[in-house]
Amino acid sequence: MLLISKSLFRKTFIIVVLIMVVIPTVISASPSENKVLNDNNNGETITIKKGDSFNLQLKENMMTGYLWKIRLSNGLILINTKIYQTGFSHMFGGYQVQEWTIKAVAGRNQQVIGLYRRPWMKVTSVGKIFTLNVNVI
Repeated sequence: MLLISKSLFRKTFIIVVLIMVVIPTVISASPSENKVLNDNNNGETITIKKGDSFNLQLKENMMTGYLWKIRLSNGLILINTKIYQTGFSHMFGGYQVQEWTIKAVAGRNQQVIGLYRRPWMKVTSVGKIFTLNVNVI
């Protein structure tokens, strides 16, 4: 007969429970399968079909108060917003990634403009500007 000490049983039980909780969370926290754009796409023009969606991911440093505020032209709508914490988001100089899922609902030329600033400061004190031109066909 195999005897397991209470201490070993408790440790094993805790590890199994953590695995069951952490793995589904990591899987469900992964970004969606839409076309993913980021700050490297600043100033670019993309072409998508009417009704299609894309994701925009921008890094922000909430420790310094800088956050992204995006503005969409009338032919684009915001479907979802998510924030992904990085391993260093809690440290000074660390960042998090904010992701917006954007859907094209009207044709022609559309635009996404992002302002990276402290929300309590005047709009004239912008840290960065992100611009994405969207050609909807």
